Amino acid sequence: MYNNCMVKKFSERLRKLRTDKELSQAKLAVALGTHQQTVDRWERGLIEPSMEVIIQIAVFFDVTTDYLLGLNSDISKIVEMKKTAPR
Repeated sequence: MYNNCMVKKFSERLRKLRTDKELSQAKLAVALGTHQQTVDRWERGLIEPSMEVIIQIAVFFDVTTDYLLGLNSDISKIVEMKKTAPR
């Protein structure tokens, strides 16, 4: 990823999204096809997921990659954009 600030934001947001859905690291790992230790390391900022996995996480939690990476801080805008997006 681009810098430590982005890694920290990703780690914080991943943990918050996971705990808000009351998922364990192990259950999230199964859903993403990885290991609990990998999710733990992402959440602690020790390792970074690939771009493909970032997209997979965004789809799983129904957020944008911008939100996950800390480029967009207002999750309500994400919801609003989805409401107004053409189908």
